[in-house]
Amino acid sequence: MLFCTFVAAPSDVTINGLENPVNHGSTATLTGSYFSLLNATMIEWQKLNNSVFVDINTTEDKYVGSSTEGLNPRLVINSIKFSDGTSYRLMVSNEVGSTISSQMQLTVTGMTQ
Repeated sequence: MLFCTFVAAPSDVTINGLENPVNHGSTATLTGSYFSLLNATMIEWQKLNNSVFVDINTTEDKYVGSSTEGLNPRLVINSIKFSDGTSYRLMVSNEVGSTISSQMQLTVTGMTQ
């Protein structure tokens, strides 16, 4: 009897749980999820900036996020500004390939302090 195991890029990459709108000056948390038979080699949060998605540096004070651990990566955006009001997405990679989530729009309301 022959058994085969097929491996593939991560699947079902999604972003969940963002309550919109978010108040200026507050904190927002984006939570992702994905499925993969292989360990993730990279988890990257991205932000739309001038019509191009750019990687978010999760080592800055502004952002705290997952890199390669767990099936539910998080991105915390501290001290929300109006410029944070844009689309976000999650990219998950393993040894076979990468998969990108759908975009999630963050809307910022309120007044500057």
